[in-house]
Amino acid sequence: MSGLHSAASHRTLVHPNAVSPTVDHNDPLFSQGASLRDPWTASINDIGISKVLDNDGDVQEHTVMQVEIENEPLMQQAKRSELASKNALLTQRWQTILVVTVVLTALAAGIGGLGYWISIPKVITQPFLLYGASCYMNSRSCDATRFLWCPAGTCVCTGNYQWNVTAQNCSCGVYQKWTGFKCQDYGYYGDPCNSVPCQPTLTCMQVINQTYTTSQDICVCDSVTYLETVGVNSGTCVSQLTYNASCLTNSDCKSALGLSCANVGGILQCQCSSTAYWNGSYCSSNALGGQPCSVSVPCDTKRGLTCTAGICECDSYSYWDNVTTEWCQEKKTYAIGCQYSFQCNTTVNLSCPSTPTGCDCPTASSAGMCDCASTTFWDGQRCSARHSFNGTCPGQYACTANLVCYLGHCICPGNMHQPDNVQFVTMSSQSRHVYTREERTILEASFACQSHPNIMEKERLAKLLNCNIIQISNWFQNHRRRMKKQNKSTLSNISTSIHTVSTDSPMYQPPCAYHQSQCAYNINADNSSYYYYYHPPTSQYIYSHEPVYMQTTYFDPLVTYEQ
Repeated sequence: MSGLHSAASHRTLVHPNAVSPTVDHNDPLFSQGASLRDPWTASINDIGISKVLDNDGDVQEHTVMQVEIENEPLMQQAKRSELASKNALLTQRWQTILVVTVVLTALAAGIGGLGYWISIPKVITQPFLLYGASCYMNSRSCDATRFLWCPAGTCVCTGNYQWNVTAQNCSCGVYQKWTGFKCQDYGYYGDPCNSVPCQPTLTCMQVINQTYTTSQDICVCDSVTYLETVGVNSGTCVSQLTYNASCLTNSDCKSALGLSCANVGGILQCQCSSTAYWNGSYCSSNALGGQPCSVSVPCDTKRGLTCTAGICECDSYSYWDNVTTEWCQEKKTYAIGCQYSFQCNTTVNLSCPSTPTGCDCPTASSAGMCDCASTTFWDGQRCSARHSFNGTCPGQYACTANLVCYLGHCICPGNMHQPDNVQFVTMSSQSRHVYTREERTILEASFACQSHPNIMEKERLAKLLNCNIIQISNWFQNHRRRMKKQNKSTLSNISTSIHTVSTDSPMYQPPCAYHQSQCAYNINADNSSYYYYYHPPTSQYIYSHEPVYMQTTYFDPLVTYEQ
């Protein structure tokens, strides 16, 4: 009991928070030793139990006692040391979550604030720079509200904007339009103009007969301008040129005035057409038939008109058709339909009768032809003047009355004097006359009508052939003799033999009175000329080219002689 009591008394002597009285807490050795020991363990020596037991003389045995020491701060410190050695958190879970939340919130607030600061306009104490001013590359010192920026040390317009001096900002040019991507130039000649207007002087319209996209308009010149291709105005539409101005194409001239580009002496100029003249204001049509004319108002020569005594007229062989063609038409010949007498060939006395027979002579004509005057002959189209000495002649009718047609030329007959330096054969009235082919044709034509001509026929032939009546009578007598001999010969070789056309022959033409229609020739009323033509012959005349009529001739009945 005493031992237990002693032990109990000893336990009560020591306060839970007491330390050994023999230990000096200010002793540095104690502090150092305590700091070197495990923070959560305490030895018997630390609490002075060994000294207490040494002073206890009553208890001789060793007793091990468990002592619980309640020191909260020391316990927490020991626990932190244990966690630190295990690399574990020293804080509670809720503390960690709270700290992380606060940090993230602060970070988000900082980023948002920075973005807001960047987005809001900054107050700059210096004014923005304008176009052309020096600046720091890629700086914001150029006035962006005017679409300026600094790409390389100078404030310039963005994109393809241009600096507008008047408006003091960057914008599209005068003849440009913003398409949403860039400043598009106005259309030039031939460019599409559906979305962008045309340059000044050009018109946006659809052009006919040109290959362009369907329903796409293009820039062209209007009707009073043309495209200039040279000079400072090249590519623009300028006003069309007026009379006598130099040009390159027809579109250069004012077509509304009737002008076109024509070559005048090697120079291209705006001129009127060949059927018009310039009246000072525009091209006026040349005067037509029956209209007044002058040097300044010419006649339309392309229509066959000439200015005669101040009036446009056709020539003497044409008439002005003002009903259908408005051209000079050739005058109508015999039996051609007509409405007015001026349509007929008045040079041969044709007129238009009231009966619908066509152009006709005022008096009856033996062969449907109007007689020419004694000084003219019918050349196939009109009455022409007879040829003088040494002139060419198709027949005796083409020579004047005192000449004969010999070998295609008008010469003097044998019983007349020749002009100076002209030689011909002189023949007396009793000598044989030299007959040309045309003269023989005339005599044979007369013989076919009457083999025994009367005195009037002989006088007519003598006057026509420039010989005397005796020579005419001799020819008829000799020709009757030859024809009589021919009646006795055979007709086997008609082209080389000489035949006689008897009254029983089918080629015989009966005698006829003067101007009868069955005669194979026609003689003018004044006994002056004969006209004849050939059908496609079945045989040819056998004419002699000898100067003296020594050879007989075959008269072809298929040859028709007309005036």
